Amino acid sequence: MWWPASWRCCSSGRFQFGKRYDCKTRAVCIDELQQINTVAGKLLRDLSAAAPPPGLAGAGGRLKNAAQQFVDQVGATLLVLQRPDSEYITASAVPEIHDLDLAAGGVICWPATPVPVWGESTTGYTCH
Repeated sequence: MWWPASWRCCSSGRFQFGKRYDCKTRAVCIDELQQINTVAGKLLRDLSAAAPPPGLAGAGGRLKNAAQQFVDQVGATLLVLQRPDSEYITASAVPEIHDLDLAAGGVICWPATPVPVWGESTTGYTCH
């Protein structure tokens, strides 16, 4: 199966980044989001460098788009967090990974379809 190098380790589901929702300081929030941005950026670079096989072209394109949107969200959030007058705790909750998880499910579940689930799955979807 085609897997970008940065997420071969995660092919069974959720990507290897997540956010703790207990930013005690602005510096902790920034550090956490910078780490997420690094991993998400690597995923996006890998997706841009490797073409999926024809059967996964649609799912691969959706995954690349979702990764780009997530990277954009994290980058915009980092800009807000770096402003000393910003409400860093509220701003740090903005990046949403669910769309990226679901797009990854399109590749992981193929030829089945990912179906969103809430609270029942660590990936945010099941394959049907």
